[in-house]
Amino acid sequence: MPNVIEDLCRLSGSYAGDGIEHTGNGFKGELTIAPIVQRRGVLLLFTAKNLKGQILQEEHTLVAPMMGTGQIGMWTLGSNIGGVLFHPLRRDERLHDGSRALTFGAGDPTDSSSFREEITLEICVGDQIGYRYAWGHPGGDFAPRSSLRMARLASS
Repeated sequence: MPNVIEDLCRLSGSYAGDGIEHTGNGFKGELTIAPIVQRRGVLLLFTAKNLKGQILQEEHTLVAPMMGTGQIGMWTLGSNIGGVLFHPLRRDERLHDGSRALTFGAGDPTDSSSFREEITLEICVGDQIGYRYAWGHPGGDFAPRSSLRMARLASS
């Protein structure tokens, strides 16, 4: 398997783009990717704003290997969740267009009695990043909810 941390470190910089959120409304997203602690991990800083500029979601995320096992995980503190949520890497896939999709998940997508979420970071061909969310609240369906594609900013 390719080295996820090294590959994310190579994407260091800032990205911005447009997306659609779970209610069908458009939003603007900004993502900064920064290698940390001698490139042993990566910090992702993500902000989503509605078209009026109001913050819809803010996340600070660490992607790093777990001590002992080396399993790659994502620890996310977001404004829409009451604490830090751990998402182990579930899938590392090549897509039909040559992009790479890293899917991190928390909870069992089939367990409708609890909150569950998957965050997919797409490493796209041509200096672009995709960010997709699928989630389900207790008692609700697990489904894709929001996504966006961001381009590297010129100053990165």
